[in-house]
Amino acid sequence: MDRRTGRILLAKTYDTGRTDAGNCTVPCDRTPHLQYSDDDGRTWSKPRDLSDEILPEQWNSWYAAGPGHGIQLTRGTHAGRLVFGVNTETWNGSRVSANHAALVVSDDGGDSWRVGATDTWPIGPDGVFRQKPSEVALTERADGPCSSAAGSRTAPTWGTAPRPSAGTAATASPRRSATSRTHPAGPGRDPAPRRPDAAVRPGRPRPRRTMMVRSSYDGGRTWESVDRGTVVTTDWSGYSDMAAVDGGTVGLLYEGGAVDARDGIRFARFTEDWLKPRRGPDPTTRDAATGAKPAAVLGGAGRTAGVHGGALSFDGTDDAVRLPYRSRLPLGEGDFTASLHFRYTATTGEQPFLWMGGIGTIQPQIWLRGEPASNRVRGLITTRSGATTVRSASASTDGAHYDGR
Repeated sequence: MDRRTGRILLAKTYDTGRTDAGNCTVPCDRTPHLQYSDDDGRTWSKPRDLSDEILPEQWNSWYAAGPGHGIQLTRGTHAGRLVFGVNTETWNGSRVSANHAALVVSDDGGDSWRVGATDTWPIGPDGVFRQKPSEVALTERADGPCSSAAGSRTAPTWGTAPRPSAGTAATASPRRSATSRTHPAGPGRDPAPRRPDAAVRPGRPRPRRTMMVRSSYDGGRTWESVDRGTVVTTDWSGYSDMAAVDGGTVGLLYEGGAVDARDGIRFARFTEDWLKPRRGPDPTTRDAATGAKPAAVLGGAGRTAGVHGGALSFDGTDDAVRLPYRSRLPLGEGDFTASLHFRYTATTGEQPFLWMGGIGTIQPQIWLRGEPASNRVRGLITTRSGATTVRSASASTDGAHYDGR
């Protein structure tokens, strides 16, 4: 919305569509359009094709605006500028060869538009994404530049030029949506509030479940981890968007359902007081590997006697030890050994002893877990070769070894 005029602008995309439930045929001929309303959404203008302004020739496949809201800059040289995000693809005649995320801007209230900062990554001949710029959630940082939310499908940050946002590339996962907003100062509040930014997305991206609000205390450079977020619902949940309702209330619109994330559209309101208070640093335990940083102890895990000295005791709910990322952790294609001692007495559920990598059935990962209901301990490795070939192998014991020894 343009705060100067009250005009609401709606960016949208058209394609030829299909008569069945399938997706747009690749290469997808999507084109950008714009509508506006001057009466709070009661009536709308006819859609205007923006292809000549914001659809470069090389963006000749997928093209999408949003999915969250755009913003209007409030400070700096470009105060008043309208900005929304797009994500697009390039088709080279035989396959999708590049992904792009970009800002689209207007300095005249939406009468004309142009493409601004762009983040582009080619796709290798093997079809593997090294980085995939995609859906963009926008917020205006307190220090001026417009940036996309770290942890959405794409992780670039734009200041004077596109650049990777440090520490966010590893968290960028497909199959989820994220939105970001700056917490409003409101009447009588400090203009630099204690909790400046919040982002919302499913805590479990694959499958989409557990809508969660996570905060940033440094202008969006780093974000709370999943174990620190405030849960909105543990139901299936997916695409989402947040916006200020008034000086102290945030509105959250999201997909949600008891059976599927797309069962319905839900609306929730919350205030900062509802969010979990900021938590101090987690306690740590030493990682004996050469050059490794200490590992974070999560959930309040307690100490207990181990096979060789001390060990940690988990409550089976949210306790864990999390290793910080380092370059030696990716296993590559060589042999490796993982060894550990464990003891447990659970008779139900899946009890993870070690988990590294992704989740779901197609992401590279390795795990070892107890499966007492199936009377076994099972280890699994999933690898990928190129974009489509997925291989998994597993081995299991005879007996669940849940005798507390």
